[in-house]
Amino acid sequence: MGKLSERVSGVSEPHGLLLPPAAELRARLDGFRTRWPVRWERFLAEAHAPLPEGKWYGAHGGAVLHADFLALALGDPAFAGLSVSRATRFVAEYPALLRVGNQDQDPWIHAAAMARRAIGFSWLRDACGMEEGLWAELRELFVSDALAFTEPALERRVPRHANNQGMALALNLMAVGHLWGRRYGSDARALHLLETGWSHFRDQIALHPPGGYGGEGSTYAVLVAEPLCALACALYEASTGLE
Repeated sequence: MGKLSERVSGVSEPHGLLLPPAAELRARLDGFRTRWPVRWERFLAEAHAPLPEGKWYGAHGGAVLHADFLALALGDPAFAGLSVSRATRFVAEYPALLRVGNQDQDPWIHAAAMARRAIGFSWLRDACGMEEGLWAELRELFVSDALAFTEPALERRVPRHANNQGMALALNLMAVGHLWGRRYGSDARALHLLETGWSHFRDQIALHPPGGYGGEGSTYAVLVAEPLCALACALYEASTGLE
């Protein structure tokens, strides 16, 4: 049947990845601000908060994406400027992330954080265009990272399996592959990552235990495994046009 990317090449995404059109998104935010003003103020405060200095998995790979989101959702240049400075810092501190070693010790933690950051940076690019030199640096960083760490970690897990670690790895390959292989270009390496990620994601769904419970404790399931699965499913649908 050929590669899936060759059969779904007509997928169109006129707005931010995984987000509704701008007018609809802003209407939703208006409703949120009205109903949940305290939570909204907290969200804004978190967007402005300094990046953490702790090196749990390094270089702020898990920093909140609030500013990236608000730059696109509100069209606010202040948030765009904040996010661009953080993107520049992310590139500069990437070697520090690798020195922590999570890409080797716990590659699924590294992979999930990198996937979220890639999606956030795509929102920023859609919001302000982003300087092409910085965007090219991000492309090379994320694609090379996925090829060096995420793909090998996923491919050497045999037999095929279903758990939150595999889902995190597949999510990373789908995010990086889709962004730089289809949405913002046609990098052949990224397209390879996308095909690999799609294949493993389908295994994750097909082999998951009945009822969707993967054996984790309830807190871990609610805060880690289930959001991870929801994000991966949304990304698969967005990148293929399939349900």
